[in-house]
Amino acid sequence: MSRRRNKRIKTFQQRQTERQQRQQATQQELDILLREMASNYRCSTKLARDLAVQCFNRLEDLAFDLDCSRAALDFWSPEPYSAAPVVGVFRDLVAEHERHADMIAALHHRLIAFSKDAAVHQDLGLPVSYYENQLRLRLFHELGMPSNDHDARPEAIRNGATPIGA
Repeated sequence: MSRRRNKRIKTFQQRQTERQQRQQATQQELDILLREMASNYRCSTKLARDLAVQCFNRLEDLAFDLDCSRAALDFWSPEPYSAAPVVGVFRDLVAEHERHADMIAALHHRLIAFSKDAAVHQDLGLPVSYYENQLRLRLFHELGMPSNDHDARPEAIRNGATPIGA
């Protein structure tokens, strides 16, 4: 006969505390992500580097998509007469993906060069916290996530002064 294990039953307060801890950890991760994004978007060379990474990731996705599409096209060669219109559109789609990959690759190389070029370096004039809150408002406002401060700009700028670098 097997023994029953006495499973420890958590109290309501313990479950509530664990849920709050998970929510706090998630909020901290989001805050770190937004701070990093704001920092990258505020600096032209960091922005170029971030966009280059996005291009690289998109190129990897496109390469896989193209491999899959080319394999499917091979299955349909020679195409049956009745499926010719579908296969023709499919070929057009593959050609468009190839064109897109070529353009993304060209942009990737340009962005890499800009990310290393001190001549194009510029930081936007407002504090990182302002851009962080703008990201929070634009990306998460529909989720009802509170912003730390809806207008984190310095008071002089809120009153109409032009920020440095703007």
